[in-house]
Amino acid sequence: NYRIEHPTTYKKSNKPVKTHLDEIQFKKSGGSEVGITVDPVKIASLAEFGTPKQVAKRVLDAEKGRDGITTAKVLAFGDKTVDGIPYYSIEYLSSSSRGDKHFISKVAIVSKRLYVLTAVAKFDKFDGEEASLRAAVESFTVNE
Repeated sequence: NYRIEHPTTYKKSNKPVKTHLDEIQFKKSGGSEVGITVDPVKIASLAEFGTPKQVAKRVLDAEKGRDGITTAKVLAFGDKTVDGIPYYSIEYLSSSSRGDKHFISKVAIVSKRLYVLTAVAKFDKFDGEEASLRAAVESFTVNE
């Protein structure tokens, strides 16, 4: 029910334990990846969850609560409607005991399912991966 054009240098990778209704990851050596998760939710729209700013704050609060996270900072957030479906985007940095990472996420709710695309690269690799990651995020769409 979704479409993405992932970077061709990224290889499909499956997590050993499935924790979502649907999930797929594409990884590149060096720590960059693009992943999609799909989960059922009780709400029918992103607006019911909050504004882009409120959702960005929730994402940041959740990130800060993860084990080993020392700092997290939102860089940007926004919303865009494509083919009648609203999407929120959130871009943030996260530092942890496992390294510093740059995240770009795009979310949508369709038919009471939450679709989350997350593109991530280690901070020191982001400049080289940025165009590929942004293209993957931009290509991500959900069908009703």
